[in-house]
Amino acid sequence: FDPSQPGTAPGFINMETEERVATSAPVAAAAKELLQANGTRPGEISVQTTTEEVETLEFTALSPDPRAARRTAQAYAQSYLDFREQAVLQDLRAARQPIEAQIRTLDERIAQIERQLSIPGREGGATQAERPGLNLQYSNLLAERTALQTELSNLVAPRDIRVGDILQPAGLPTEPASPDHLQTGAFALFVGLSLGIGLA
Repeated sequence: FDPSQPGTAPGFINMETEERVATSAPVAAAAKELLQANGTRPGEISVQTTTEEVETLEFTALSPDPRAARRTAQAYAQSYLDFREQAVLQDLRAARQPIEAQIRTLDERIAQIERQLSIPGREGGATQAERPGLNLQYSNLLAERTALQTELSNLVAPRDIRVGDILQPAGLPTEPASPDHLQTGAFALFVGLSLGIGLA
């Protein structure tokens, strides 16, 4: 994972891994919670990679109730996107925290030197002999802080993170999907090439 990179290279997303993530226990639990909130009994779900040029996942749900099939597909797709977004935000926070901690430490040292330089030596501040050395330290600390701030600015901003887009909403099934009269709903979505942050 490299938060300093503005995008991802083609093929960087492992679609087999994404299929497993989309049906993982955390995603399933979140999807079932969404479905229970509107009184829908979850249907069976399957996820597969499509053969489109862009990397997409197709969520297919089976249920005797066509509306439940559609809602199941939608709930799993939305839960997958939410799970992915939280994972990326967590990685981004982990990348930002050490840099932010270094900046805070520098700010404390810079403020300390500013106080020493602002008070005359006879009142407990820097003496005339100490001032050149403190001024040099002050300049070096400011330069170091500027470099760290630039590094922090190069990281992807949380507001710019996009883990995927919905390409096609789940349609309401109108015909049985199989002889046992289960209905199917499909939901396709873009899973990651628009990421503003690398995922590994």
